[in-house]
Amino acid sequence: DLISAVSSGITQDEYDKLSQIAPTLAQSADYIDFGTPWQETTLRIGAAVGKSAEAEVLVSRVDGLFADARTRNPQFEGKNIVVAYNYGESRTYGYYTAQDTRARFFTDLGFVIPAELLEIAGDSFYADISTERIDLFDQDVLVFLGLQWAEGGRDAIENDPLISQLDAVRDGRVVFIPAEYDDALQYGTVLSLEYALEGILPELEAALPEPDAGA
Repeated sequence: DLISAVSSGITQDEYDKLSQIAPTLAQSADYIDFGTPWQETTLRIGAAVGKSAEAEVLVSRVDGLFADARTRNPQFEGKNIVVAYNYGESRTYGYYTAQDTRARFFTDLGFVIPAELLEIAGDSFYADISTERIDLFDQDVLVFLGLQWAEGGRDAIENDPLISQLDAVRDGRVVFIPAEYDDALQYGTVLSLEYALEGILPELEAALPEPDAGA
């Protein structure tokens, strides 16, 4: 009855074909491919199924959870973060931009993706990075996602000389996201984001505590 492609890279040709099957919600041109915010996705689907009011309530509730997390963690505001991944036998490293659902979770908490990394990625929601520029990962907080796809998993990343030399790693400002929370970030829904906050927020607070937390 309905085809939802509100957060995809759907082309005009694909849209035309799908529309012959059922009414199709395509991604807005306001965002890069696969870059629609979860709020917009929820509201558009809610409107399409005649549940706009319910969708607005859900969005408001989850937005409130993020606002509360920011209030309780003012130390997050404006801090640079890298939302990184690793894959393949060649140990390729990369990162997600602020337009990606996973990275947007962290920017919604007040973190910032460094401008240089955004420039490298251009119009893409992610980018691989050469080992010569792994220094760009040395930010206030370094987060690794997709551990299930990394050859050797977390241990291999932690023991990689390129990564272990970073100040963020030496100082304990690195967070490794377990697969179940990684899935929650990828789906990026009003249901999964609450679950992600419950599991990931304590890890971020440990990596970047409030300055007077020790007192």
